[in-house]
Amino acid sequence: AAAYSGVYLHGLAGDIAKDSLGERSIVAHDLIDQLPAAIRTVEGV
Repeated sequence: AAAYSGVYLHGLAGDIAKDSLGERSIVAHDLIDQLPAAIRTVEGV
């Protein structure tokens, strides 16, 4: 279950980064920066 959650959060962080930065300018660090927003989204906060 933890692996599925991690994969989902990674993908969601990527989607959030894409929406805010644009698809062509995303680097790996941008996903790390978006993880808190992804977690808040999943928690419904």
